[in-house]
Amino acid sequence: MKKNYLFAFVAVAIMTGFTACSNHVEDALIPENEIRLTSEITSSRVTALDYHSTQIAQGQQVGVTIVGAQGEHKNVAWSVGQNGSLTNTGNPVFWGEEQVAITAYHPYHAAWTGTSHEFAVNTDQSTDSGYANSDLLWVTTPASVTDDAVRLNFAHLLAKINITLSSDDFKDLSGTTISICGTKIKTTFDPTTGAVSEASDIQEIKASVTTSEACTASAIIVPQTVAKGTKFIKLTRGNKTYYYSLPGEMQYLSGRSYGYSIKLEDSNMESPIEGEETEW
Repeated sequence: MKKNYLFAFVAVAIMTGFTACSNHVEDALIPENEIRLTSEITSSRVTALDYHSTQIAQGQQVGVTIVGAQGEHKNVAWSVGQNGSLTNTGNPVFWGEEQVAITAYHPYHAAWTGTSHEFAVNTDQSTDSGYANSDLLWVTTPASVTDDAVRLNFAHLLAKINITLSSDDFKDLSGTTISICGTKIKTTFDPTTGAVSEASDIQEIKASVTTSEACTASAIIVPQTVAKGTKFIKLTRGNKTYYYSLPGEMQYLSGRSYGYSIKLEDSNMESPIEGEETEW
């Protein structure tokens, strides 16, 4: 009889331990323990030429990898909402007992699960999507358990060209097409480290142009060195084409912005005044 009581006691103890363990797992996976993210972009100044200036455009996606969380979360798409909010499109991911490491990039590519992938800026950046999907962004950050959304502060990995166009001969500059010439559009990107390699494949890039207040243009290029004498900026008005050639070798660096002010004359394009090189 004593034996039977002992067996009953052991059985109850096992069941109690199992229930406690189950409760622990369930507690770890409750919504309050889910990892939440939000985003912004590092920016030193905001001008009329800035797109993706402080927030990634709504509707875009970023690829997120979280190491140290419960379960695997590798190259999962998170959708960008209002004010930089991020929504996980995959399975929920929960905090572990240790600090996690979060790495993310934009724009999202489902096949980017390795360490070396080709990336090319769009040759037509005159549209919002063409420009936005050329903007290669990256961030890595450690994070500890928190009830708040972890803020991911993305940095620009490529270079940006800003152009301001004026003219005494042409009062209406609307309809002017502005392009960047002589630059390589491809690079190799490592999503795990944010490294971009040497550029390749020279093609013309059609810039995004606005004439709301002044005729301005913006285009994203891969970091690279462009040779002296390269026809770098191309303006097209009707059946006339104008070029600006670089007076010297130019090195365009990651995360930097380069400004050009150009005065268009009826017969030619005056040498532009290069603006200050700044952080993007």
